[in-house]
Amino acid sequence: MQYDVIIVGAGPNGLTAAAYLAKAGAKVLLVERRHETGGGLVTEEFSGFRFNLHATYMMMMDTTPAYYDLDLETYGCKYVQPEVPVSLITKDGKAVTLFRDVDKSVKSLQRISARDATRFREVWTECKRLSDECLVPATYTSPVPPLDYIEMLNKSDVGKRILDISEKSPKEIIDDWGFENEHLNTLLLHLACMWGLDPDATGVGYLVPLYLNRMLNVALIKGGSHRLSSSIQKVAVANGAQIIENTEVIKITTQGGRACGVDLDDGSHFEGRAIITSTDPPTTFLKLVGEDVCNKVSKNLAKMVKSWEWESSSLFGIHLALSEPPRYKAAESDTFVDRAFIKIIGFDSRDELLSHIKGVKEGKMSCGGHTSTMSDFDPQQAP
Repeated sequence: MQYDVIIVGAGPNGLTAAAYLAKAGAKVLLVERRHETGGGLVTEEFSGFRFNLHATYMMMMDTTPAYYDLDLETYGCKYVQPEVPVSLITKDGKAVTLFRDVDKSVKSLQRISARDATRFREVWTECKRLSDECLVPATYTSPVPPLDYIEMLNKSDVGKRILDISEKSPKEIIDDWGFENEHLNTLLLHLACMWGLDPDATGVGYLVPLYLNRMLNVALIKGGSHRLSSSIQKVAVANGAQIIENTEVIKITTQGGRACGVDLDDGSHFEGRAIITSTDPPTTFLKLVGEDVCNKVSKNLAKMVKSWEWESSSLFGIHLALSEPPRYKAAESDTFVDRAFIKIIGFDSRDELLSHIKGVKEGKMSCGGHTSTMSDFDPQQAP
């Protein structure tokens, strides 16, 4: 059977591509090897307890074009943005709390340091400007060759600032911000690095203002993260896309150096004018396409793919079904702690956080991390 586009993998990226293409009138086939679509947007339910196995924090929901282009709210996807996104709780029962509203954050920080409160507004304003004018829009535009992108950035003050901080590490950027309170510095470094950034890595510093801006606007999906992927799927299907689940693509067929079809593990074969894959590079090029085909197209392609690596480490996760919401001693001095979406615990200083990150990379466990009680914001995600 002939399709305009065949998409391998029905995670959020594959689903979004299918929905847009189907809305545009293309004949689309989407193939997923798992029993359901959604990729990392996995929500499971046991004994009435609904929890997200992977994706929990939605950083871009209020800015993503897909949410509005595809009218996902109509299809059942609604998100909540907590008023209090994050609080760092210290071992002596105190806290540093930040809000979505910068004025409330400044007021909260004035209890700790008037100087830091004033400086935080300046940092927040710059991060928002960099994100709104450049970093967020760049996420949803076609890629540009690196040298052309640098030339483009050099044409504006915002672009020059992004180039400047890009060469710095997260630790250096936060040092440059000049906050005097150690707990605030620790909170900001945690927000910057909890997604896998190495505190000492250079070249990706532009992610620090983006992460700070987006984590202070973080959201969750009502009813569980899988609601997002199921809504995108509904859009795709409503516009004629065909989805095959529980079936694996075992080969991308080619002709004259061009991908033109897929073979499935059930013996079926489909032709496509174009093939989109959301699998990792080694799976796509070395397994599905084949190294011999890659070498005919480009002598460097297979070599570059072989150098691709997964992240060296990841956060440890545990899901608990509790009889009542946890309460924190720090709420006695900061009443907003219990209302914070993310509570960072176990780190009283940047050195402790840095030691924890170093230990994770070495395969060691230490007592520290962050916690979220989803049912505080969505009663559906509770026993």
